[in-house]
Amino acid sequence: MLSSPMARPRSRPPLCGFRFLGGAELQIQLGHLNGRVPKVLFQGRIAIVLKVLHGEQVSHVVEEEPPEGATFLLYRPACAREDEGARGAGLQCLVDGTLLLVPHLKVEVASTSMVFGGGIMVASSSRLHVVQKSTAEDFYEPGYTLFNSDIRTHVERGGSAEEHFRQHGVNEARFQFTEAFVRLLEGDKRRARFERYRDALGLTNDSHRFIDREGSFPVSVSNQHYSRDDYAAGESANDSYGPFERDIEENPSGLFMDLGCGLRKVIYENCIYVEVYPSMTADVVVGTECEYPFPDNTFDGIGCFSVLEHTKNPWKVAQEIHRMLKPSGRCYIDWPFLAPVHGYPSHYFNATREGLIRAFSEGFDLVRVQTEDSQGPDYAALWFFKSMMAQLPDDVRADISGITLGELVQTMPQDVFWKRILGALPASAIEELAAGNTLIATKK
Repeated sequence: MLSSPMARPRSRPPLCGFRFLGGAELQIQLGHLNGRVPKVLFQGRIAIVLKVLHGEQVSHVVEEEPPEGATFLLYRPACAREDEGARGAGLQCLVDGTLLLVPHLKVEVASTSMVFGGGIMVASSSRLHVVQKSTAEDFYEPGYTLFNSDIRTHVERGGSAEEHFRQHGVNEARFQFTEAFVRLLEGDKRRARFERYRDALGLTNDSHRFIDREGSFPVSVSNQHYSRDDYAAGESANDSYGPFERDIEENPSGLFMDLGCGLRKVIYENCIYVEVYPSMTADVVVGTECEYPFPDNTFDGIGCFSVLEHTKNPWKVAQEIHRMLKPSGRCYIDWPFLAPVHGYPSHYFNATREGLIRAFSEGFDLVRVQTEDSQGPDYAALWFFKSMMAQLPDDVRADISGITLGELVQTMPQDVFWKRILGALPASAIEELAAGNTLIATKK
């Protein structure tokens, strides 16, 4: 929850005038808002009004669409008079952050504020896009080279990344790191992030080592973690979960953790990214022991998406998530059920809905348990059949590609149809797509 040192206004919240870049004015009456973040449209321009902080909190205002995740919070300090900063106060801002001409007001951006004189300098949005599609209009050579390992090899051998893109990459739907993310890696912002969060994360002793640069994220807290080279198929760049991202965006003063982040397409200043290998977006690299170095009651929210099936002890991870969350902190869990064996270096446990509930039944009040759109039977069926068809020899694939779904469901396991398919699949595919496994063991 956001908090403010000022007292709740005793009278009706005043109208605040905000001047757009085009000179028009919009009057917004500040008051307590509940539920989703509302948007106010005014002559083609948009003002986002955030969750009210003691009756006086709004976001910045820009022409056209505001940048995703931009969060500029304004409120009057307790010593301000009732009419100060109210009607007629001018507000000017640019998409990438600028000087706000708002006397006697204070702005907080992701818990960081800089106040001087009668104005306020605001940092840029806390949301940063990491990956984008390479196009002729947006081609960025350093990001293209860094994202594609084969291009790095090509360049090391004297080739040109831009020439490769013009000849091949533009037709191969290649991706690249954004210029903003490359600047983040090369600049001092990751060092500043480490300085800002090291005490809260308990990184104040010799229990960690720096991976890329001294005094900067990323850090490793285990000698047992994997390397980026262990992931032969490359990093996964999956989307996060909408409600988790909204929680991060709507609570810029909170601290969140993305546990098992992989390579995120979007990252936030107020979220710590944790992995078992030094992914490009990881802040903290941990081991596989399902134990995390962070103190109790550290995070306002924790997200863990398609990760628990790859842990040796998912029940222990659930306990650790409970330990690390602040009271009333919220966890967001995505745990596959009918998914083939996938991922490296391991895949241990899938879970039914009841199994998911069981793992998070102690110490949590369940808010919602459901099958999301991205977890439906369509994903399970398509994943299974696409993988099976891709691993069949060409002649067998050609013979069965014309079968209808109605004909398929009339077949029986182990009949001639299935024996031909199973006999043509490699053993690794049988293990990947199996309905179950059997074990016989002898007591030592």
